This record gives sequence, C-alpha cells and structure tokens, in this order.
Amino acid sequence: MNDMHGTAATPGDLQDLKPKWQNRFAFYAQHGTPQWWKNSPGYVAALKALPARTRRLVTMNWFACFFGVLYLLGLGLWKKAISWMVVGLVIGVVSFVLDFPSAIDSGVTIGFALAIAQRANVYHFDNRVRGLQGWAI
Repeated sequence: MNDMHGTAATPGDLQDLKPKWQNRFAFYAQHGTPQWWKNSPGYVAALKALPARTRRLVTMNWFACFFGVLYLLGLGLWKKAISWMVVGLVIGVVSFVLDFPSAIDSGVTIGFALAIAQRANVYHFDNRVRGLQGWAI
C-alpha cells in the first residue's frame, strides 16, 4: 500500500488487540464490513446467526457513541475524527442558523452519536487490517 493509506496488518500484528476486537475483525474478515446503505446477503445472514450480544458487539461501539471523535482519536483514526468534527460543525451551524427546536437538535445529536458508534469498528478494522484511513465517513 502507499503512504496515504499505510500498510495492511498480518494476523500476528493483531495479537495486541483485546479479544472483542479480534472477534470483530475475524467476523469482518470472513463476512465483509457493514455498509452505509445496504449490506451483502452473506453479511446479513452471518450477522443474524450470531447471538444478540455478539451481534451488538460487532455492529455498535458504545465507547464511540459516548466519546465520539475523542474515541476515534484514541484509536489513531485522526482523519476520521477530523471528518466527523467538520460534519458536526456544519450540522451545528445549520441548526443555529435555522433555529431548530431543541427536540430536533437532540434527535440530530443522538443520530450523530449513533452513526459514529456504528462506523467506529469498521474504521478501526480498515485501519489496522487493511491499512486504510481516508477522509470519507
């Protein structure tokens, strides 16, 4: 890979990861990663076959939900963190200028946090295993 993306990891490089990350990464390596809009039928079937707790572990990252871009920075995903900060800033400015009601502000904030929570595992997989870290969210 080139310098823009880094280098892909070998299985031995992932031994420093906690078992939950190794399980997530093994699932993604075998079935692919979740997409924004539509997942492959194989991914969906494999996900449905998992126990509920494991399914949540693979699809959501609650630390990312509560700590957002700080958590991404902690994982070394600085490009993703900056991208999400820019998106959050744009959303905040639009909300301020259009004077959204507080219920809409709260809903957008929760949706923003959940979006980061759903993508953090994939970002970490792409960075550690595939050696990719781009600006796109």
